Amino acid sequence: MNLPSFFASLAVLSSPAFAAVSLPYTNNFSSSAADFTPNTAGQWSLNSGTYQNVVPGDTPSFSTLQVTGRAAPQPFQVSTTFQVTAAAGNWSVGFAALSTAADLGSASYYLADINQAGAMRFRVFNSGAAAGADSTVTTAGTSIGNIALNQTITLTLTGTYDMAGSLTLALTAFNGTNTQTITLASPIASASAFTGNFFGYRERSNTAGAGMTVQLDNFSIAAVPEPGSVALLGLGIVGA
Repeated sequence: MNLPSFFASLAVLSSPAFAAVSLPYTNNFSSSAADFTPNTAGQWSLNSGTYQNVVPGDTPSFSTLQVTGRAAPQPFQVSTTFQVTAAAGNWSVGFAALSTAADLGSASYYLADINQAGAMRFRVFNSGAAAGADSTVTTAGTSIGNIALNQTITLTLTGTYDMAGSLTLALTAFNGTNTQTITLASPIASASAFTGNFFGYRERSNTAGAGMTVQLDNFSIAAVPEPGSVALLGLGIVGA
């Protein structure tokens, strides 16, 4: 028996199989959420054309997918709509981005989310740390205020890179009337920026013993043109 080949086969068989998608990717959850890998906290299911999650009290819950063919530093944009349909306490809904693994419990990633009061934040999680570190942000636009049950919110996360490869994140929330955006006050240096290829949802009911139900819809992720490329296109230089 060729032992190295045998053990290599075992490693392949025992490795978790992650769904992988290419850009651009969209899912309106009308028929499947098979591209997403949910964790065991929360009850993830399709419900009336949405990706529903019933989150237990004071527990983070997430579901991620793997993006292939994206080479950092490639700008990206992730978007979704959501409604919180039941909640007995404080909660947050948002994105995990550039995660180094599908399992956020062991990964390094950026969290971009919004809570029931309409407050947004960025938080950095390193190597599966239970608690992340909040980032300093600048704010523009009009606060969307408290979010009512069954109110539709659109969240959009954009990641861009400068010429040195430093990463800037911006999170925009829209409630049908008002729009507000937070942006990292300082870019993340290229040497420190995470480069993982897992993106997805991350929610939390922040009150012990009080869960929440959230319905997610119209998920999309795409590469976006670099600012320099847009400027060149405007001048008619690219492709000339």
